[in-house]
Amino acid sequence: MLKRLLRTASASAVSALLTRGAQLITAILYARHLSTTEFGIYGIIQTTALLFTTFFALNLGQMSTKLVVEASTTGIAPLEKAVLLSYKAGIAFSLPLFVALLFLSSPASLITTGTSNHWNLFAWAALLIPIGTAISIQNGIALGLGILRTQVTINLIAAPIIIAMGYLAAQENELSIAVYAFIGGQILIAIVQQIAINQTLSTRSIAPISQLKEKLDWTPITKYGIPSTIAGLLTMPSNWIAMVILANSSNGTHELGLFSYANQFKAIAYFAIGVLANAAIPQLAKFYTSNNYNSYKKLLSISTFSLVLALTIVTLGTAQGGNYIIQAITPLYASAHVPLVILLASCIPTAITSLLMRSGSARGSAREMLSANLVFSAALIASAIILQDHGAIGLTIAFLIGSLLQACVLIYKESQSLRAWRTSISVAK
Repeated sequence: MLKRLLRTASASAVSALLTRGAQLITAILYARHLSTTEFGIYGIIQTTALLFTTFFALNLGQMSTKLVVEASTTGIAPLEKAVLLSYKAGIAFSLPLFVALLFLSSPASLITTGTSNHWNLFAWAALLIPIGTAISIQNGIALGLGILRTQVTINLIAAPIIIAMGYLAAQENELSIAVYAFIGGQILIAIVQQIAINQTLSTRSIAPISQLKEKLDWTPITKYGIPSTIAGLLTMPSNWIAMVILANSSNGTHELGLFSYANQFKAIAYFAIGVLANAAIPQLAKFYTSNNYNSYKKLLSISTFSLVLALTIVTLGTAQGGNYIIQAITPLYASAHVPLVILLASCIPTAITSLLMRSGSARGSAREMLSANLVFSAALIASAIILQDHGAIGLTIAFLIGSLLQACVLIYKESQSLRAWRTSISVAK
């Protein structure tokens, strides 16, 4: 069990680090060539679009893994339906949000940057919503199909191309070019990952996605997909509002630039957490369907301990030596060291939250997510308002407070659910 988890997690981590690492390198290149104010605007444009997908799309990715894993054991036809349903669910959820951001690009620019001059960049960034959703679903399907090594190979080709695009864009010293290059990198990732999935489906005698015309049962979407998506969307406005609060505070654009810099590193940590947590879903789903409570609980405990330990080491290491690295590569952002350490510390409770949410995914339950994300959102906004005069450090503390409370709620809810499951098993015996 542990060997399989480590093998899956390792392949997932390598795949994620290739693409996210490439994006982090390009962000550092942009930070070196843009002012803190421009980089702050770049960060909030990026965040505005990705917040529409980061949370709800990851939930759809988890749902895709669950559907594919369960369908893989029953034949080709159910697997075709699972894959097709995953993509159609992505379209159904992302298209309205894409249209919404497209039409709200001008007010979004005005609210976040103080001017509507950047409306065109927000409009272009709306493309990140369907693209980001597709990438999350692709990751979920790849995990369910067990083709992570193929995905690693494909991303190994894409990563240097993304870095090259970022390097050329950074030389232009232009905010708009940086935004366009980031969008282009996301499109490239979606294309190469779909190539890997299509190749795998063809070897299993499954037609390309565009040719599948199966009649679908949308029950998994209504039972799990919609509740989990709503749960994910609860966090979207709070993250965005918290950044807007910072942007409109004293010296806000400069502080937003520092926060955006630190947030680039937190983003890769978040994504790594999600990928590693997702690695546990296939086994958790199998243990749940076979009523193997002890193995389920053991796997959940091992996964949680491993992630928390890894993030604690990273946070302590960053606290000790991160300032030297920042000063060496981007001296203009030396003040971002403390916000970075606090953001990485907030990732520790987030790791617990992510794994417990995957546990809910494996059981097809999203109730725990709703209450936990609601508490996170309320705590984040309240803390951001109270700490708005403390700049980037204040906002990162707000994220830490929200993450801790979110984890506490989810631990309590999860313990109740697992206790009820164990009781039902005992009664059945």
